[in-house]
Amino acid sequence: MIECSYCGARHEAGGVENWSSGAETVRIFTSRTVIACIESKRGERWICEECYVKRAFRGLDPAEKAEVHYQMGLEYRDRSNPRAALTCLRKSLGYRKHADTLAALASCYARIGRADSARRYYLDALKLDPCHFMATENLAKLSAGGPAEAKRRIGDD
Repeated sequence: MIECSYCGARHEAGGVENWSSGAETVRIFTSRTVIACIESKRGERWICEECYVKRAFRGLDPAEKAEVHYQMGLEYRDRSNPRAALTCLRKSLGYRKHADTLAALASCYARIGRADSARRYYLDALKLDPCHFMATENLAKLSAGGPAEAKRRIGDD
C-alpha cells in the first residue's frame, strides 16, 4: 500500500515495470489509482489524484511543483488520458522548461493525432537536450526518417 503524503489515503500498489533504453534500465512503479511520487526537500512525497486536484501541494517550492505537475501528467498519459496529461504538463512548463516535460507533451500530442505539435515539442526538447532519447526516437517515428534525420532537424526552425 502507498500512502498519500497529504491526506493519508492508502492506495493499492500495482507492480513494477522495467523500462530500458538499451544501455540503462529503470524500474517504474505502477499503481491501481492515479498517484505520483516526487523527491522533495522533505524526502519522498506521494500525492493522490484528489490532493492534486485540491492543490494540496501549494507549500512546495516552484521546482517541486513543476515535478508534481510533470509526474501527474505522466500518470494520466500512461493511463490513456492524454488530454488530462496535457493540462498537467503545461502547468509544469509554467514553472520550468525541461526536455523531459517537452517530450512528454509531444507524446501526448502524437497520441491525439496532432503530429505537427508533437514534432514541434520534440524539437524543442532536443534543443534543450540534443541527446534526449525519447525525443530522438519518437521524432524519428514521426518523421519516418530514422534517428539521424531527427537529429539533423534540430536546427531547422
